[in-house]
Amino acid sequence: MNIYALHLTTALVVMSLVGVEARPAGPVLSLVGLLKGSVAGTPQFFKQQKWDFDPEVSSRRQVEFQKVHGYRSLKLIEELGLGEDGRKLERLQQQRLRDQYVPVSGPIYEHK
Repeated sequence: MNIYALHLTTALVVMSLVGVEARPAGPVLSLVGLLKGSVAGTPQFFKQQKWDFDPEVSSRRQVEFQKVHGYRSLKLIEELGLGEDGRKLERLQQQRLRDQYVPVSGPIYEHK
């Protein structure tokens, strides 16, 4: 590669990262844009955003969530562990047989 082209490319990359406006043409432009976007980040990355966030929403919804999914999601975890292929009762029986001598730290929920 020509040493002058290498110096030109390096200078254009440095100038674009620093913020000096340069308008190279052709493949150098795409290379500069690629390097600038991957190293420094796109302008959208640095754009300030405002989000409406309520930190108290979890405490208000906790009671409803526990009614549906159980304390610490025990019902939800059991449902996910039974699968979704129509063999829930078969798996539930296998799990109960497997776990019949294992001490349980929380309540045992009946399958619906």
